Amino acid sequence: MSLKEILTTLSQKGWIVFDQGSRTYKSSPLIQEIIKKENFFLYEDCQFLIKYLSQQLEADYKTGHPLHITLDEAARLSRFGENLLKNLPVKSEMDIHLCDNIGMYHKVINNLIKAEHFFMICHETCRHILETNPKKDSIKNLLAVSCKRLGDIQKTTGNASKTRSYYEKYQQLEAELTQDNPTESTYQSELAISFERLGNIALMENNPFKALEYFKQSYDLSSVIYQSNPQDQKIKACLAIANQNLGNLYKALGNVEKALEHCKQFSQLEKELSEAFPDDFGYQYGLGVSYGTVGLLYLTLNNPVKASENFMLYKDLIEKLYTKYPQNVGLKNELAVANHCLGKVYESEENHPKAFEYIEKCYQLEKELFESFPMDTRIKNGYAVSCSSLGDLHSEQKNIEKALYYYLEFNRLEKELSEAFPDNVVFKSSLATSLLNLGEMKFLQKDLDNAIQYYLLSNRLYDELHQSNPKNVEYKNSLALSHEIIGQYYQQVEKQDLSLQHYHQAIQLWTELVKDAPGFEVFSSNLARVQNLLQNNHPS
Repeated sequence: MSLKEILTTLSQKGWIVFDQGSRTYKSSPLIQEIIKKENFFLYEDCQFLIKYLSQQLEADYKTGHPLHITLDEAARLSRFGENLLKNLPVKSEMDIHLCDNIGMYHKVINNLIKAEHFFMICHETCRHILETNPKKDSIKNLLAVSCKRLGDIQKTTGNASKTRSYYEKYQQLEAELTQDNPTESTYQSELAISFERLGNIALMENNPFKALEYFKQSYDLSSVIYQSNPQDQKIKACLAIANQNLGNLYKALGNVEKALEHCKQFSQLEKELSEAFPDDFGYQYGLGVSYGTVGLLYLTLNNPVKASENFMLYKDLIEKLYTKYPQNVGLKNELAVANHCLGKVYESEENHPKAFEYIEKCYQLEKELFESFPMDTRIKNGYAVSCSSLGDLHSEQKNIEKALYYYLEFNRLEKELSEAFPDNVVFKSSLATSLLNLGEMKFLQKDLDNAIQYYLLSNRLYDELHQSNPKNVEYKNSLALSHEIIGQYYQQVEKQDLSLQHYHQAIQLWTELVKDAPGFEVFSSNLARVQNLLQNNHPS
């Protein structure tokens, strides 16, 4: 039955009327109340409509993007569904699916308040059903999925404790379902995803080895399920994400060989999925992200050619999708990131015109997003990082005033984020970087007193990050770099003992990094540089 036929049927039953002038169906609130009171079968009469809306609004399980319709069409049908649900009880599995799909639409357009509202309706409805029918596994799975959705919302807003609470409940429910239904791959794959979510929250809480434990559980379970169901694309996509998470974490821990292995597996699986389903939004998006992941690893390994090759594929794919779906906030943010990555490659090659071209594109996209969603922590941090990168480029061009302008904005934003979320290590690390940048600018302006204050504040934050996570090579490298810069400062002001102290601390950290992460050539070059500084300025 088509939507027109469904609406015509409802019109014949007296719930809505067709307006010839506007060619739309209309009903006043008064008529709605009268019809609701007089029609005892209103809920039953609307079941075809609920089913139709739920099917049309079906979302990609990975990205949340509508599978069958455009975002414009999804906006129209979501509004219709919302009005429908205001006047009907939510009590069946089909009602829950409609709520979930409406919530996913709002999440895609970054209306997190509405998204959370509909996910909470799903959550509460499932709980009520299970109170009277605790063995209904399909509803129990929907309850678990609602926990995942609500956890994702909390993660976006930066609330680690609430995120963990929802993810732990999600994992518990899926573990119970898997135990009761050991051959059901749907519950197994959701259990694998629950481990991935717990790994992400462990990273938010600066616990990388707990994250590694969860990511390995997700990878091992996904691998087992995939071997039994090699034709199931959702399970294959789950395995791809498990590889992505392990690759990124091994990179942060300095294990280049493992990082490359998993990043390449991630990219290969996404390529196979995108080739098998060329019109599928989620798989095209996943392929683009995989190129970006591999590119970042090559950039870290000081291979700008390979990095640039992957980043260009990343940008082109995301740009193509964004052109087709400009209302998708996640795509716009991803396009900003892709431009940022390309800008960083050109910056590493000292091609400043091209670097400015891409970084400024990133900055403009992030600024537009931040102006539209100023309370979104992910977007706010993205805008802050784009400010930092523009500051870097102006600093390299010796344009101190412009660099200082962007660095001050970077510092302001990261300070706000760090104060709001003091346990978030990403924000803390960015705040430390912003302080180091401001110290550099003050030093160039010969404001030495303020320069050393910024340097020491930055060094303290990096040291706290390193002490809380001594195996994270990025924190350790940043701490070493801050010691080198402070050593140079004290050398300039002729405080030789303090200069020596910081140079030696930098050498110790980089010596350990070269030993523990031999695949990262940048650590060897950093060590050689500070050793030369020590030899040339403190020959004894």
